[in-house]
Amino acid sequence: VPLVLMLPGNRVSHYSGPDYTELDRSAVREGFIVVYVEQPWRNETFSWSWYTDWDWADDADGNPDVLFLGTLVEHLTSQQPIDPQQVYVAGHSRGGAMSFIAALERPDLFAGAIPQSGFVEFGYFDRIAAWSGEERPAFFVVHGTMDDDVCIDCRPGGQCGVQPARRCGRTASSDLIVETLRARGWTDENLSYARLENVAHRWQPWLNEAWWSFMQRQRGVQQ
Repeated sequence: VPLVLMLPGNRVSHYSGPDYTELDRSAVREGFIVVYVEQPWRNETFSWSWYTDWDWADDADGNPDVLFLGTLVEHLTSQQPIDPQQVYVAGHSRGGAMSFIAALERPDLFAGAIPQSGFVEFGYFDRIAAWSGEERPAFFVVHGTMDDDVCIDCRPGGQCGVQPARRCGRTASSDLIVETLRARGWTDENLSYARLENVAHRWQPWLNEAWWSFMQRQRGVQQ
């Protein structure tokens, strides 16, 4: 059975995941297991929040969430009849950022990622730009052009297209991430980008079937 981990956004409860994403319905229809994952509580920010603000100059293996997600998958596969070749990680907002990171750091574990309204920060973009691995996880990236929370066109030192007066700081968002992945060898076969007009900072349940079909096609490409 395939497995999908769903990672919520910053300060968002995993208990809201089923209603927000409608993934339970997709899981029943398509025959996969979906697990809504709770973020760690962080005293320094007084919130539930993924460790995307890591010092990425250090070894990513020390990141608490990379370790946690690996352990979680190992636990789930020991308890359920999960196909280890069909483990995927999805996420929204900061959870989308963590899904990018998890798939790139553990391509041996995650066959693909579905980041929606995601980004990377604190030097992780440089890791993407320098990526030289052999295993390429598939990506189905979703982002709305009217997202003024995580601007779709943010680049390090750039500006937000929705709010031109807002500087993007160290954040690199979906346009630049997708552009960089393509420069590192990803193609239309293993990278899809749904760049949506007039869409803000929200998960898109109507695309659940599309990204699931895309991930399933990867199995035919690999075979």
